[in-house]
Amino acid sequence: MIADTTDKQEIRLLSNVFASPKDAFEDYIKSQSFSRGNLFRIHISLFLLAPIFKLLHNLFFTFVGSVNFGWEAPPKLTEGLTTATAIYPVVLFLVYHFDILLLRLRAGEASMNAVEERDLLLISFLPFSASSMFWIFPKPINFFLIVASLAYSFYLSKIALRTLFGFTGKQFLVFISYALIFCMTLSALALTVFNLVRK
Repeated sequence: MIADTTDKQEIRLLSNVFASPKDAFEDYIKSQSFSRGNLFRIHISLFLLAPIFKLLHNLFFTFVGSVNFGWEAPPKLTEGLTTATAIYPVVLFLVYHFDILLLRLRAGEASMNAVEERDLLLISFLPFSASSMFWIFPKPINFFLIVASLAYSFYLSKIALRTLFGFTGKQFLVFISYALIFCMTLSALALTVFNLVRK
């Protein structure tokens, strides 16, 4: 029964993210049984679909699409699987740390709801994880759909920060700037480690 209730809550949250984002944020904050672990479960369940849909894409365009319709050149069976598999965990890792960054920026305003509020960016990026299904479409349609999902996730982040934190447009841009600095720092560290290992 508990598992069934949790499953229904997860489905409802995912549905509300697209149909009524504010309800999704408010339901999560008010829920006593829904946790960050449930959010990670939804994300993981969604982005595990990415390599499956990418493989189906490759199979279709290898044996049907490119031969009969000429939509795109026949891909290798494993083409793009690494990208489709890796991009979602990387983005989820970044979003989780953006939540931590947001909490630190608001350290002077910390409240009893800080932990729950921190998870709102994880909710905002559910549409991006759901874009894993778009890998089945031909190029460049799948690319534009995935980018649109990412843009929608940024839009939901802005709604969450404005509604629950009272962020202005300027404050949101400042937070984005900090997030970009964080990403560039991680990239620089990763390149440094890669070059050291390669030598």
